[in-house]
Amino acid sequence: MTCLVFPQNKKGNLIIGTDVGSGSFYFGNSESGSSTNSDVYKSSYTSFSLGVYPTIGYYFTDNLVAGTYFAATFSTNKYKSSTTANSSTSESKSSYVYFSLGPFARFYLGQDNGKGRLFVHVSAGFSLYPVYTYTYTPSDGSGYTSKYEKYFPWNLGLRIGYEHYLNTTIGLEFYIGYTYTHSKYDNAYDYPTAEDYTYNYASNDNGITIGAGLQIHLDSLLKKKK
Repeated sequence: MTCLVFPQNKKGNLIIGTDVGSGSFYFGNSESGSSTNSDVYKSSYTSFSLGVYPTIGYYFTDNLVAGTYFAATFSTNKYKSSTTANSSTSESKSSYVYFSLGPFARFYLGQDNGKGRLFVHVSAGFSLYPVYTYTYTPSDGSGYTSKYEKYFPWNLGLRIGYEHYLNTTIGLEFYIGYTYTHSKYDNAYDYPTAEDYTYNYASNDNGITIGAGLQIHLDSLLKKKK
């Protein structure tokens, strides 16, 4: 479910809101190489996430609002990997929290008939993984730990939805969205009894998001009218 807080969509108004518990499903693929050999490692993966998505925006014209968002997301992932060095495959799972920040714009379509309106919502931004670490402990051997270095992914998003007005103040929103994320980063591996390595990664993610929201419209111009 999504919980949103918005004023009326009129020029000069502000909007403040948040998606609470929005769910996303991602899928994609990646390739990586080592600084010590020419082998290419490939992986495919799926990811499910739950997040909080606060926003603040300003209506520059009637029906058009632009602003910024901040997202905090918990994600769990499943990976399947292979390498050109041999025919072996592997599967792994991970979970972590990450943060995203960027601008957004939303445009309400059609005339206001008092019943509901379609909207288009676009966004862009980047993500940070400030506390990401991974530890591998095998049944035999010493294992390793890893962390991100030089990590800066960017993303583009699109949502299409419909807001149904329950009354003049409250609206119920439904939407479906798509997100594309491109990432290039280095992952440093620390081996306690062997040589350390740094791997270079590049990945492309495709995400589908479905959400429902409650909107409360507040007219920020009321004070000016008094």
